[in-house]
Amino acid sequence: MRPTINHLHKFYHSPLGKRVAKSLQIQVKDWWPNNHDLSLVGLGFPLPVLPSLSEGTERTLSFMPARQGASRWQRSDSTVQDDRRGNLTAMVESSYLPLPDVSVDRFVMLHLVEHTVDLQTSLREAWRVLKPEGRLLVIAPNRTSIWARVENNPFAFGRPFSRSQLNSILEDAQFEPLRSRHGLFFPPSQRPTAIKFSSALDSIGGKIMPLAGGVIFGESIKRLVIPPPQGGIKARVFQRVKST
Repeated sequence: MRPTINHLHKFYHSPLGKRVAKSLQIQVKDWWPNNHDLSLVGLGFPLPVLPSLSEGTERTLSFMPARQGASRWQRSDSTVQDDRRGNLTAMVESSYLPLPDVSVDRFVMLHLVEHTVDLQTSLREAWRVLKPEGRLLVIAPNRTSIWARVENNPFAFGRPFSRSQLNSILEDAQFEPLRSRHGLFFPPSQRPTAIKFSSALDSIGGKIMPLAGGVIFGESIKRLVIPPPQGGIKARVFQRVKST
């Protein structure tokens, strides 16, 4: 089951959803603190994190899959008031993005990889539109977390991942994984008390249980030339045999 645009909107307008969005924004802003004059694209349902990344960008676009549905989004610093011209969202097929080759500096995926049937094709599209040395940030559900088991949040639907699985998939799409970590260390509870202390739990949980977070952040880079592995493969040396 894939959450529809209505389900996603309802969740992120709830007290728990707002806290999730804030936590995700803090994490991605820590990874990409300065996107000044860069082009940024989000795919899936990227609205919870795009506002914290779009400040000062040369261009920011929000792409949403047709099977999910799409909603209008306008940057808060935009001077365009008309809904049609101010909208930065487009409904697309994730296997074919309406962008030219090597045109994007930063690409973020949220609520996408766990629901995409042909994930390799979507990742290859991201590789196609990214510039050389462009960065891809994937946010995926953690398979061992409670968030993947409690069906009151969108991370409980679709296919969850482990760190090694996510890195392997990125490598298969010719990305070079750079770093990864977990996020969302507070429980997926709508209770006011749990939400009140979620910020403290998020901070403490990351230190004492670094692998228990609800999501995995995986950053990778588009390399045109992939360096050989450290150490390499030792070549066989055949000794000459003296003839008698």
